[in-house]
Amino acid sequence: MNINVAKKISNDEIKTIICICVLQLQKNEGKIIADNINECTITHKLAEYLQLHITGYIVDVGYNRVHDTNMQKQVYAQLGRHGIPDIIIHQRGTDNNILAIEIKKQKNKDKQGRKNDFEKLEFLTKNKQAGGLGYQLGLFLDIPQKDWTKLKYIYYIDGKKQN
Repeated sequence: MNINVAKKISNDEIKTIICICVLQLQKNEGKIIADNINECTITHKLAEYLQLHITGYIVDVGYNRVHDTNMQKQVYAQLGRHGIPDIIIHQRGTDNNILAIEIKKQKNKDKQGRKNDFEKLEFLTKNKQAGGLGYQLGLFLDIPQKDWTKLKYIYYIDGKKQN
């Protein structure tokens, strides 16, 4: 499945692409994940798979700007700390922000780090009128080291965790 910018991407389409890409990640990178590879490597590999399925948008890792170059400052001011998303899907230079992803390995038990990621996704997906950045969808991806049946997807829409 490929998504083209010519049409609006629905949340269901985004979720389908994510599932396809996570399956590719599991199949192709499962060994290095099982060997406890760094989260940055996992993030990079997932971004590569996402870009293969999404045309017309850019998939960026660690992107720290809004088109007016203030994103890093805005997130810091809002949350009181550094807040660059792990992965975003967007059109650079516009407000067309489709998806923000935060990734943690389940082996990573840093409760404060997880809390920070949840707060970041709340802020990024909150609409601009409410003081957020207006991303269409947010995802916290909790990746197991070996048992992929324990994989968790936690989505955010309009600054709220979805059940």
